[in-house]
Amino acid sequence: MVEMTTNLRYISYLDRNAQMAVQLVNALTAGMSGGAPIAIPCEPAQRRTTALSALPVAGDHHVVDKLDDLATDELYRLAAQLRVVFDAPSIDAAALEVCKLLGAYRAGPELVLENGGRWSLHFHSPYAGVAAARGAGCATAFAVMIEIGEFDRFGVCEAHNCDRVFLDASRNGCKRFCSTACMNRTKATQFRNRRREADTPRIVEIAADH
Repeated sequence: MVEMTTNLRYISYLDRNAQMAVQLVNALTAGMSGGAPIAIPCEPAQRRTTALSALPVAGDHHVVDKLDDLATDELYRLAAQLRVVFDAPSIDAAALEVCKLLGAYRAGPELVLENGGRWSLHFHSPYAGVAAARGAGCATAFAVMIEIGEFDRFGVCEAHNCDRVFLDASRNGCKRFCSTACMNRTKATQFRNRRREADTPRIVEIAADH
């Protein structure tokens, strides 16, 4: 029972930090989302609001209700670094980028006394800043996923004009899109293309008869 409880806790920890990496990249990096362009805000207040909305409201980190400009810039920088991992052309290239993240954010085991008097193992200092704490957690999640052979669960949306990222939690690991909307959009396009290809020979045949 102890082993099962421990395993479930660490699976939950890894999942939260992996999902956080996805959330930060999708919210704080420029690109395309579902066919619409995503731009990084320039106005400081909007940058802070966007960065704050990208943070989970609970989990292994203290809840953040406000950000200063420095913390905001650090979160955008972290998101850009996480994006490089998702875009890596191979597992070896991804591993090299993850090693950089582990060093940059000083990911390492720390025992933290939480409210209620329970000691909890984290992979960042309890005194780490907002971006540093999340960077350490995301880097650790990436590293463990690589080590256990599950890094291909991270993906970049295959839909046209979309480069948002995702974590594939499906049983068979066959997810290809960041959202149901992108999947449906792709299927609709493929259906129209098949219809167009099927109608082409008939159009040519009618033209030839005339």
